[in-house]
Amino acid sequence: MSNKIKLDNFPAETSVEEFLKSDEPSNPIALLYPINIRETDHKYEFEIAAPGFKKSDFNIISEGGLLTITATSEHEKTKEADNFTRNEYIRSSINRSFSLPEDILVGHISAEYHDGILTIDLKKTNRFLIGKKHVKVE
Repeated sequence: MSNKIKLDNFPAETSVEEFLKSDEPSNPIALLYPINIRETDHKYEFEIAAPGFKKSDFNIISEGGLLTITATSEHEKTKEADNFTRNEYIRSSINRSFSLPEDILVGHISAEYHDGILTIDLKKTNRFLIGKKHVKVE
């Protein structure tokens, strides 16, 4: 199996890294939440290290040739002692978008979140389908 994919809007075969063309590698969010992209004969698999979130924090949408992953988590921590009070507000967020190749079955995108790892499976097809899908994180 080759790790090359053919995108009609590019002149030659290109590697899986083409997914990242719209996601700047110097983006601080990209550095905080690294991603692995794996291609098999039947699907692409994204694995994003995103500890500290809940499944319900994630919003994943595939639309217009882009896969957009967002998540927001807010926590408040208060510690009181005799002569002081310490409040900490922690807000974490992810907002990443990836260009998708045309061989994705939009209706067959799934996601799971376990032990701080978000896994997104994008099933391949032999034909181009246009559509929008909100992906539920299991």
